[in-house]
Amino acid sequence: MKLTRENWIPEWACMPSRIPNTPLGFLVWFCSKLYRIAAKISVLLLCAIIIGIIPIPPFFQMFGIILMMFTIPIILLQWVNPPISAFMLQRSMQMQRQIHLDWIDYDHISKDLVLAIFVAEDPLFAWHIGFDPISIYGAYKNNKAGKPLRGGSTITQQLVKNLFLWPARSYIRKLIELGITLVIEGFLTKKRIIEIYLNIIQFDHTIFGVKAASQYFYNKSVIAISAEEAALMAAVLPNPIIYRIDAPSPSVLQSQALIMTKMKLTGLEALQFSLI
Repeated sequence: MKLTRENWIPEWACMPSRIPNTPLGFLVWFCSKLYRIAAKISVLLLCAIIIGIIPIPPFFQMFGIILMMFTIPIILLQWVNPPISAFMLQRSMQMQRQIHLDWIDYDHISKDLVLAIFVAEDPLFAWHIGFDPISIYGAYKNNKAGKPLRGGSTITQQLVKNLFLWPARSYIRKLIELGITLVIEGFLTKKRIIEIYLNIIQFDHTIFGVKAASQYFYNKSVIAISAEEAALMAAVLPNPIIYRIDAPSPSVLQSQALIMTKMKLTGLEALQFSLI
């Protein structure tokens, strides 16, 4: 089947800078806004509980303090760049070599590269609150049918896993991932979430972040990455240990072509993350 805008992604989902003019689009936009407001109110209530404005039993007050201790560092990610990720630490110990996070701001990253990773990893990123039920259900059906394992994680979930957690599949990890994802979606802007994600994603055994990958594989600044190069970088993300940018397999090249088609159908307007 030929890929077209109609069978790829709703037009309103490609325009997050506008309030959508469809009932479904408006509902998604409204719920996202409502959730972020509720998250901020909940932290204010938590602060009121901790300092005693709202009287509750000491046990629950102590629980609130512990919860705030975990929440504050995540909120600070809106302004503070993480020095390293959990995945980088694990890979550093496995390879017995030091790995650095080479940070670059969102505005200095090729928008073709942002768009390629956006359409390849999570095309509804701008509209959900950390979870894509459609992708999760599709992954469940795929895995239940015995087909090759397929994930349903969003960019936010992948950020949480890479930045804070470990790669092994387990219900405990998923439960922790759920909690952190909800906090991140409540307090960080979409632009900031994808900025952090682009700086910590893995492209090879010891290559993390789009800046390091651009220098290593193309010997150029990340701002100068072309659409073709961006699509190839996005194509290896499902398994950067097996899939290679410098020696792409036929399946990787096929994914690259599909991603380029999706980029053309979606357009750079979909990158207005900070406005939703």
